[in-house]
Amino acid sequence: MEKLKITTLSRLHTLVLLSSSSRHGYELIKELEHGLGKKVSSGEVYPFLKELKRLGYVSVESTGERDMKTYKLTIKGKKFVEDVLNNVSTVIESMIASKVTSCAHCSCKVYGKSHVKKIKEKEFHFCCKYCAEAFGFGDCHV
Repeated sequence: MEKLKITTLSRLHTLVLLSSSSRHGYELIKELEHGLGKKVSSGEVYPFLKELKRLGYVSVESTGERDMKTYKLTIKGKKFVEDVLNNVSTVIESMIASKVTSCAHCSCKVYGKSHVKKIKEKEFHFCCKYCAEAFGFGDCHV
């Protein structure tokens, strides 16, 4: 089975937008520009939509006087998006996991910078200054 590679944020965001509801190509471009904060070319979006259609991930319906095309995920497309988002989630979780520590006092998880206290040459990480002050002296006063 041929798999489509999602190599840009524009493609990933397109899939996310289509997973919430069907959309016209122009509508997708405008929402991508808003969401990504940059100009998005129709030459980037329409070939991707065409590829999604070729693989059976979207169905296309023409509507209105101008024959506007509405793109909608198929069941196969919904499964593909689910798989892509699971893979992205795994990558993000592994990136975040390396930046998470546990508070030495209350054991809550701390992302990024924590309060650090050195006790007897050993470094301890805390979620807040109150846990750092209370460590070993009773309950946390958060």
